[in-house]
Amino acid sequence: MPLHHKENQMSIEKANNKKEKDELSGRKAGKLYPISKGYLVVDNDKCCGCKTCMMVCSLAHEGIVDLAASRIQVVEDNFGRFPNDIEIQICKQCVNPTCIPACKSGALHIDVNGIRIVNEEKCTGCKLCMSACSQVPNRIGWNGRKKIATKCDLCTNAPYLSKPGGIDGSQACVLACPMKAIAMVKKTPKQRDGAGYDIDLRKDSWGDLLGFHKGKDS
Repeated sequence: MPLHHKENQMSIEKANNKKEKDELSGRKAGKLYPISKGYLVVDNDKCCGCKTCMMVCSLAHEGIVDLAASRIQVVEDNFGRFPNDIEIQICKQCVNPTCIPACKSGALHIDVNGIRIVNEEKCTGCKLCMSACSQVPNRIGWNGRKKIATKCDLCTNAPYLSKPGGIDGSQACVLACPMKAIAMVKKTPKQRDGAGYDIDLRKDSWGDLLGFHKGKDS
């Protein structure tokens, strides 16, 4: 490789590393955001598209089974091929959130555990946070019955969940997923392109869930 090409490559890698460090610090225009102490991660290759996570999410938060009210979404591509035909869409609890500064009422805020969370009583239903969300599709939901914005809070405020939720508790989607394709972690995932949120959650015995044995080296 020519020397100038090598130097250019090193400059690009250095810039990317700096960008990731800045994102992990939550810095934007001089603003420093507290880092969340918890994150949902998924293994899209394990997801079977059953939407159990969506049903229990709405049940835990709203007391009803309503896929539209779920804060987690399973998106299916009917023309796609495995493993790119199903994707679990989660709020990433971004270290550099665009939704927080967009909220003018202060309803969307950061709690003591760093979770990006909506105070339903303060939400005016302006939908500015939905437009500001940097994820595609955006992960700020809309509760049509209450006319307010909603998002994943790691079940911090899940009144119908049978167990304590939040950082040190349980999450309805994690508990209910029959494929064990969702987990809660406390280490901040890699932020660049969201790649750190889609990880390998398969264990030696995961094939038993499908009715076949998966070898230890698989």
